[in-house]
Amino acid sequence: MVSSVTTARSRSTAGNLGDGTKVTVYFRKAQLRADGILPKGGIARFYGTARLHRSGPVYEEVWKRLIQPEKDRDPDKKGFAVLIEVERAEELDGTPLALP
Repeated sequence: MVSSVTTARSRSTAGNLGDGTKVTVYFRKAQLRADGILPKGGIARFYGTARLHRSGPVYEEVWKRLIQPEKDRDPDKKGFAVLIEVERAEELDGTPLALP
């Protein structure tokens, strides 16, 4: 399952992230707690494998979906797209995440 898209421009991110790298994404959005979608403060952790896209149709689709301020910070499109194949998701206390 693909869960997240972004562009990575930072040298430290680019240096530490390769295709197939195992990653953890810590996500917090309090409104999702208020809406009853996420428990415990609207926090979840996602574990998976990063897939990098430096060009091609996936990269272009990610670019199309980026908000304008992100595009403005990378006008030369030097970043790359990162899609994460999610292997598991947990609540803040480690309980498997059960989405409605």
